[in-house]
Amino acid sequence: MNHEKQLAALYIRVSTEQQIEGFSLDAQREALLDYCRKSHIEVHKVYVDAGRSGKSVDGRP
Repeated sequence: MNHEKQLAALYIRVSTEQQIEGFSLDAQREALLDYCRKSHIEVHKVYVDAGRSGKSVDGRP
């Protein structure tokens, strides 16, 4: 059994306003955090990308 601490950075996103309604950022966050808890993975940071298109980097921070 591997006893090394596993770290993860979570990335949650929706690309359109319509997707926010169907699969919310909160629902994604909770599903990922639940997986990490069950898998004994420590979450280092959560990145959120709400409603920005992936087609272009224009307008992205």
